[in-house]
Amino acid sequence: MAVNAVAFLVSALSLRRIRIERTDTEPTDTERTDTGPADLAGDAGERRPARAGGPWSETVEGLRAALGNRYVRALLGEATTFNLFNEMFILGLMLYAVRGLDIGAATIGLVFTAGGVGSFAGAWFGSRIAGRFGYGRVLLVTLVLGNTAPVGVLLVGPAGAAAPALLCAVFVVMGAGIGIANVHAVSLRQTALPERLRGRVNAAYRLISWGAVPVGAAIGGVVATQAGAWAAMATGAVGIATATLWVGFSAVPRLARIADAGSPAPDGR
Repeated sequence: MAVNAVAFLVSALSLRRIRIERTDTEPTDTERTDTGPADLAGDAGERRPARAGGPWSETVEGLRAALGNRYVRALLGEATTFNLFNEMFILGLMLYAVRGLDIGAATIGLVFTAGGVGSFAGAWFGSRIAGRFGYGRVLLVTLVLGNTAPVGVLLVGPAGAAAPALLCAVFVVMGAGIGIANVHAVSLRQTALPERLRGRVNAAYRLISWGAVPVGAAIGGVVATQAGAWAAMATGAVGIATATLWVGFSAVPRLARIADAGSPAPDGR
């Protein structure tokens, strides 16, 4: 816990070193008057007057943009579903590992470390894979890989003494798949949106997707209490696998290049 706290402190101090010069992206009165029709058409997604209403209107605008964009909507559905069931999965897994498998703290730490190694490897090689096989396909395949891997924990009981090794393998695959997918998803989200909306949509995106975390934890606690730790773990694992369906049945897999996400869609979104 102390090491974790120090790590957060180092991260905060590192962020303070970043210096960004803020620029106003809203057009001036002169720009609104003198801009020709051709310029307005080409810049419609980036330059428009600021809306009145303060933070609340900006929050609503961010929510509308997140739910209205076909790429962001799919990613948001996947992330929210994942966060909801992942809380159930982790809660059930911890209880089952400690009480059912008698796995110690050091071994549990090793399992999560394996997941971190997988995430690092996935993030490191993600861009190379996307350039070779296509952006949307890689995002979908890595989501399938990372989100389906938790189902492997259902075999941990019969594995007996090999249970820790199986858990490490599951978390390595899960970490690698999600590591690649997360890098691609964030980049896609940024590319698919006008610059002036990115901050608002990011806030709305996190409000919804991270808002599922306490809900999933509460449901996981109820399931674990009523049906047992294994039931909570299994429900979470299967639920995580279904999160990929949001992306699988969207326009994301058809993206050959991430730049295509910034082009107008046939439906105008």
